[in-house]
Amino acid sequence: MGDCYAKYFRLTRERLLFELKKRNINVINTAKRDGLVKELELGLANETEMIQDDISENQENQNIIWNSTYEFPLESGWALKSKQKYGKKGGGKRISKRVWKLLEEYFLEGDVDKSKRFTATIMLENLRNKVEERELDEEEIPKLQTIQGWISRYSAQHRQKMAEISLVR
Repeated sequence: MGDCYAKYFRLTRERLLFELKKRNINVINTAKRDGLVKELELGLANETEMIQDDISENQENQNIIWNSTYEFPLESGWALKSKQKYGKKGGGKRISKRVWKLLEEYFLEGDVDKSKRFTATIMLENLRNKVEERELDEEEIPKLQTIQGWISRYSAQHRQKMAEISLVR
């Protein structure tokens, strides 16, 4: 049924009788196959007509008249560009200056001694230790994903700074 091509095949006489009986079309059992086919075609045409009539009746009954008193589900001005929230950076929670300095220390320590490189997970663990030592508040601790983003942004900035310094020398 879901195929886009119809499959045509020749119905047997028994199948024709079954389809006719299913549609309550009375025929003589001794009728020839061609006569049965014509009766089935007429029955199918009548069914199709009835279905089309039902559909058009339903469409007529479902015509809705819109008026100005109809309550629109969205508030006034919903489509204004100023109300859009897409593409606005910095909408979320920001990293505090104390946490920023600590992350920078961890990053630069790993930059000086490559064997002491900090991953985002290790940086997060160290920040949690600072909370236990009461140097930071729990709310100041960013998520792991935030730290990973910070590392990628900071490393790009740091590389650019180092490249500029090497050009000046």
